[in-house]
Amino acid sequence: MECPSCRGENPGGARFCMSCGKSMSATCPEYATELPAEARFCLNCGHQLGQAQADPARARLEQYIPRELLTKLETARTSGEPQGERRVVTMLFCDVTGSTAAERLRSRARDVVRYIGDRAGSPEATAA
Repeated sequence: MECPSCRGENPGGARFCMSCGKSMSATCPEYATELPAEARFCLNCGHQLGQAQADPARARLEQYIPRELLTKLETARTSGEPQGERRVVTMLFCDVTGSTAAERLRSRARDVVRYIGDRAGSPEATAA
């Protein structure tokens, strides 16, 4: 009798595998009905056994990441080499004079220095 999990050989009538310790009988995921190891469908509800269950983590990722990108990421992870792509990007940088607080402070500081310079050079400032 072959184990459905590890494919190890076991004596007939064994309830658990001698190699991996897993149950030799299949169980219906819907009603938890114990079934023979060779069963492909549940005896009570007809549920197909052995079909690959969707990975819940992948389903969650597919909500946010497009499938094509997710496939590329998985391919890169399994191959060990990142696969990138190049794209042309247009960027615009602009600076509007007087638009930042630092620009206003520099302008104010310039005015103060001019004022002090004008006062220091005036005849009133030297006479005092």
